[in-house]
Amino acid sequence: MTDYLYPNERLTLLISPLLVGGVTAFTSLATVCGSALFVLAMVAVAYWMNRAHHAALLQHAEPVTADTSSALADLIERTAARLDVHNVRTFVAGGQALNAYTFGLGDPKGVALSAGLFRAL
Repeated sequence: MTDYLYPNERLTLLISPLLVGGVTAFTSLATVCGSALFVLAMVAVAYWMNRAHHAALLQHAEPVTADTSSALADLIERTAARLDVHNVRTFVAGGQALNAYTFGLGDPKGVALSAGLFRAL
């Protein structure tokens, strides 16, 4: 009565779903782990590039100090104290554009004003 069955058919039918499930689980795990590693790598690269970009911008900027602009330095100091922000440095960067930007993931925290904006103010 079982002459129509392929030899070891029941074993093959038992092993096949296990193999398919195992391959699916392995590829799913590899995808999730690969995605997590990719996201972590992108965050690290973005952080590094951000720091490098700020360093490059500040190489051509002049810090605002009591010697260079006492009124602005005083205003910055009072504002930082009022906002309870510590270790803030302010810079005047070259350029004619009316632009300003901040950065503060690490210390020192910074505010950069473009020379054009500084002149306009």
